[in-house]
Amino acid sequence: MSTLKFEVTLKIVLMLLILSLSTLNGCSTSSSIGLKHSQVPWQMNMSSAIDITASSPEMLTNLQYSSVLALPFRQFDQRIDYGSEPSQFGLLWYAEGDAKKRAPIIALIHGGCWLKAYDVSHTYALATELSNQGFHVWNIEYRRSDQLNASWPQSYQDIRRALVAMDQLAVDFNRIVLLGHSAGGHLGLLAASDKSLVAQLPRLKAMVGLAAIIDIEQYAQGNNSCESATQYFIGAPWPNQLTSYREANPIHRSMQIPIYLFQGKQDPIVGFPDVLPWPVSLFVDDKAGHFDWVHPKSSGFRYLVQQLKDI
Repeated sequence: MSTLKFEVTLKIVLMLLILSLSTLNGCSTSSSIGLKHSQVPWQMNMSSAIDITASSPEMLTNLQYSSVLALPFRQFDQRIDYGSEPSQFGLLWYAEGDAKKRAPIIALIHGGCWLKAYDVSHTYALATELSNQGFHVWNIEYRRSDQLNASWPQSYQDIRRALVAMDQLAVDFNRIVLLGHSAGGHLGLLAASDKSLVAQLPRLKAMVGLAAIIDIEQYAQGNNSCESATQYFIGAPWPNQLTSYREANPIHRSMQIPIYLFQGKQDPIVGFPDVLPWPVSLFVDDKAGHFDWVHPKSSGFRYLVQQLKDI
């Protein structure tokens, strides 16, 4: 009898220990699709991420840029200039086509290596589907670079100005979520770390990065085409103009709002830093490439939408 009591007591102790460890790791069951919402602690790597890889082989993964461009879309409802420069405008999609619908608004920042060659148009299908899912979408265009003209800090100044202008939009929104892809994720992280900007936007709840460029100094040392374009954004190859590189690097800043990151392990354009200096909620898809997150038919997109609705 004493042996049985000892075994029962031991099992209870072990269960309590497991529960305590789970609580410390910040893991809890979240949405209706079975995602776990996990905070990656200070300087922990991708092994701490939540796996959202689709089990169904029919789901689309590792999609190419050309497939994103081929997607159908609904025309935006409004174009609004937030400045006098040709690239200082935003495109507004109403939630389900209804400007009066009270809904969250997504401030969408497109990627494209900060280059003039890639404009806002490749995210029209993404904005369309997000609006179909019940979000207003403020899709921001901004000044970008080429081989002769750097766009730091102008690109970020435009994002900041476009976000401040959101209070003038003729839609009824109850909260703001920043959503940035690739280079747009980099600019979104800068916004999320901008204390005075966040103070002006009390309804700003989170920043969601999709294959976001997080450590621009590390990224500039790579040799793929987008990594090589970093020098055009800053105005010099790394390690020249180190002050500008550091000022443009979110990794050296403190985040002012919660950060959510989505990353595909098949992404040849943007990898994930070895460590992060701030806690994030990290979701990883083993099969996803760089453009899956901006393709509404991809397997990862449904997880993204669910997370946006939960924020």
